[in-house]
This record gives sequence, C-alpha cells and structure tokens, in this order.
Amino acid sequence: MKTVEELESLIGVSFIDKALLDQARTMPNDSLEEEVIGYKPLELIGDAVLQLCVTIELVGDPRMCADSSTNLRSHWVSNDLLAELATELDIVVYMRANFRDLGSIDRLTGGRPKYLADVIEAIIGAIFTDQGYNAARDFIFAHIVSLARSKNFTPHPKSTLQILVNKRGLGNPVYRLIDSFWHESDCRYTVAVIVHGKSYGEGSGSTRKDAERAAAQQALFRHFRAGS
Repeated sequence: MKTVEELESLIGVSFIDKALLDQARTMPNDSLEEEVIGYKPLELIGDAVLQLCVTIELVGDPRMCADSSTNLRSHWVSNDLLAELATELDIVVYMRANFRDLGSIDRLTGGRPKYLADVIEAIIGAIFTDQGYNAARDFIFAHIVSLARSKNFTPHPKSTLQILVNKRGLGNPVYRLIDSFWHESDCRYTVAVIVHGKSYGEGSGSTRKDAERAAAQQALFRHFRAGS
C-alpha cells in the first residue's frame, strides 16, 4: 500500500489535514486491524460537490440547450466515468482495504465500478472539507471534466427516452422485469419499458441494467425516429 503523501502527489493536492485523505482512501471492512469509519461520509460530501460543480458548469454554458445539459451532466457524474478515472490513476494501490477478497468488496459496495467511483467522490469530499469548494472544483476540472470532454459522448438511451417521453406529456418510463434466467455463471434478464400503460420496447442482457438499456434503445427506434 502506498502512502498518503504519494496519493497527494498523484492527485496534485497537498492536504492541511492528511487524516482526511487517509479516511478517503479507507474502505471500512473487517480486514483492517483497527475499527475505522472509512470513506462513506466523505463520499456523500464529494457526490454533492461534484453534482453542484458540474451543474454550474453546464448551466453556465450558452452553447448548451436544456436536453444536452441533462445528458452531459448524467455522463460527467456517472459511476462509469469515475471508475474509469480511478482505473487510469491506478487508485487501487493507494487504498486501505483487503483486495484479496474482491467478493467482499462487491457485496459491500454494489460492485467494483461503483466502489472505484465511491473512492473518487470521497477524495473530492476530502478536498472540499480540507480546502473548500474552489480546490475541489480544480480537482474536478483537472481530472473528471477533462476526461469527460476527451470522449465522444453518446447520450444514454434511458436518459434520452425519458426526455422525449416527458416532452410528449406521457409521464416517466417504467422498466418492468418480465423474465430472468440463471444457470451456473450465466444470467439473462428481459425487461419491458412501459410508457403511459403501453409496452414501448423490450430488451435483454446479462444484467438488468443492460436489459433496461436495450429496452430503451428499442423504444427509441420504434417510437421516436424522425417522422414517427
């Protein structure tokens, strides 16, 4: 495990209270000798700061319409993007946790990508607590916004579908599990997306999340193509 000072160097922030950064890199689990609080409180703060920072940036951009801002905001604060940043930084080697038991990490955090995203949010929370909003914003722009802008962003079909359905006054889409299959390591889910009481599309995937995405894509193709 690398030191707090090495983590400071990695993220480009020198802490006044290094215990905050140490807490941000600590996952509460039974593998540690002492009882610790872990990163969760700082993660909650970091999530709020990230949401605020990204919202202010997008709302203040005159080139952005409301729909584009909503889609970009979802992407910029997504677990997938934050987990990708954590992977690029190789953040795992700085953490205080028992990585020999990845199964326990999955159970406690809802999966490895979610865990890595939580760590990035905890670091943001630690920076905010130690040095305030501007320092946290600098970190967000240097690492998260720059990574997001380097990508060819494609809006998530669920977000796009919700926006279009709302514009037609049809309420919010509802995703309903209609079938599931498990056999040893193979899982398959089938989901229908319901709009205003009607099935707009169905999709399947190895996770429910993937199935919902596929259902949204089918709904967009069937009901929201140009001229439909």
